[in-house]
Amino acid sequence: NVIQRGFYVETPCHSLARPGKLMAGTRITLLQKAPDGFDFTIRTPGTPPRWVEMDQEMAHVWKLLTLEARRKDGPDLDKFTELALTFYFYYVNFGPLSRGTAATGYIAFFALMLSIGYEVHASPPEGTQVDWPAILTPRPSEFAAEVAEWIHPARQASSILDEAPNVAIVCDTARKMVQALNCMPLGS
Repeated sequence: NVIQRGFYVETPCHSLARPGKLMAGTRITLLQKAPDGFDFTIRTPGTPPRWVEMDQEMAHVWKLLTLEARRKDGPDLDKFTELALTFYFYYVNFGPLSRGTAATGYIAFFALMLSIGYEVHASPPEGTQVDWPAILTPRPSEFAAEVAEWIHPARQASSILDEAPNVAIVCDTARKMVQALNCMPLGS
């Protein structure tokens, strides 16, 4: 009878776009479940002000990623990786999807790395889910430093995008674009 009702704790999430600003991260909840149990869940507050804050963070990181990718002498691999992980950090803490936020964010991280010609050939260490360090670490730089230990050694230059078909040629009509998005054979 120690806990008579559910409660939550909210992880802190520090802003990169607005230094010194502390935002609401993820809510870790313990909810009473009849008849005599509890549910342990994570939730993200879906308030309009929070959507605005997280949009500002991700837009800021996107701008930094774009600037880094377009440097005349090419992107600094470590800096770009940190920014891609920072984007993942805010996306996971934002939690815009009811299911699949972590997986979608992880795919976005790999796509960002691929955009500058690098693949990451590593899985998280056994027993680790990448979203939990992002959720439980208050600053994106601390999260990036933690996962960099196994991400950095696994980065490899890649030409996979050079070998891929040109989307503008393959999907040259609206019909073909819709077919591609619906995983239908093109031309049917």
